[in-house]
Amino acid sequence: MGICPNCGSWIDEGDICGHCGGGGGYDSIDDDELDEFNHYVGRYEYFYRQGRSCSLNGDHSAAIRCYKDALRATYESREKCDMLSAIADEYEAIGDYSSAEEYWMRCCEVERYGRIGDVYKYIADKGGFLYRRDRFGEAIDAYEEALKELDFLKDRYIGLDALKYYARITHYLLDSYFQLGKDVPSQKYHDGLKCAIGKFISSSRIDDETKAYYLSKAAWEVFLDEALTDEALILIDSAIEIHPNPPGNDYNRKAIMWSESSNLKKS
Repeated sequence: MGICPNCGSWIDEGDICGHCGGGGGYDSIDDDELDEFNHYVGRYEYFYRQGRSCSLNGDHSAAIRCYKDALRATYESREKCDMLSAIADEYEAIGDYSSAEEYWMRCCEVERYGRIGDVYKYIADKGGFLYRRDRFGEAIDAYEEALKELDFLKDRYIGLDALKYYARITHYLLDSYFQLGKDVPSQKYHDGLKCAIGKFISSSRIDDETKAYYLSKAAWEVFLDEALTDEALILIDSAIEIHPNPPGNDYNRKAIMWSESSNLKKS
């Protein structure tokens, strides 16, 4: 018996984690540590799932209470950040923006001391909160900080999730410049995204066809989720460049272009 290295759930050797889908090994735990570990992880999992259920059902106040209970039940930096960010989102959902900002600040303090691998996500999500509050100058600062973390990651290895965040950050960073009436440095930040894609292509231990599939999939997801047209096209063009034959790449590009042209006609 051990624990999933991705999410901390119980997992038997050789099994796929039923909670997060992770696999490929696990962290073992001694019998002497079992009771203490179960006390913390079990309570965290319970309250987290309760909070998630409440949030999906629109009961944001109950979700906040559950997430706070989960926060008290863990000592892991990643889990603390997950709960602090979730609480911030729930406060924003009920219009308590001062409390939401307080929890975003606490989340970013934890990540700075914990130095977890995907720190850029929390900083970027804090930027998203500031962007939605029309605090574009502060949003730019947060997005720039998130890009610095991604660039540090890019020097070693960058995965597909990080690429999608890179596209998101780039889009909203440029729009923040636009909202402030400033010159929009599109070339600079789009070149940064292309550089990150290049790092993904060169460092991934998979064949070009699979890389192209993942890039095409990422392009379609960022377009469908948030209509990031320019960034989606950069992703899909990179996929076509390394492996132009799969029809899915060309189909996705045409679908993105068609959707964008339809939206322009409607406006």
